[in-house]
Amino acid sequence: MHARAFHGLLLKLMSRLYLFFTENIREAARSVKFSARLASWLYEKTRLPIIPIIGIFPVELKMHLGRPLNFDDEEEPKVVADLVTKRVQQLIEKHQKVPGSILREL
Repeated sequence: MHARAFHGLLLKLMSRLYLFFTENIREAARSVKFSARLASWLYEKTRLPIIPIIGIFPVELKMHLGRPLNFDDEEEPKVVADLVTKRVQQLIEKHQKVPGSILREL
């Protein structure tokens, strides 16, 4: 469903698709890990997506822009969606250090 809508939008705009990835975004704000049952209960009581945040850290965020992608009418929506997913994953693997470290990025 989403792949078809995305593909239709690309064809309608007739433009290139620029993929990007922000390095260290996970290190910028850390949240407390707690049980799924407690998170579910808290959501049911408040109807707010509440997740306690440990802190917002002053890490350097770097934006990485990938090569533009061009598409034509003949490509299937599923193929386009898979290609976009693959390219974003490649950007992440190339630029993100795993596991992340707040101290290393400060």
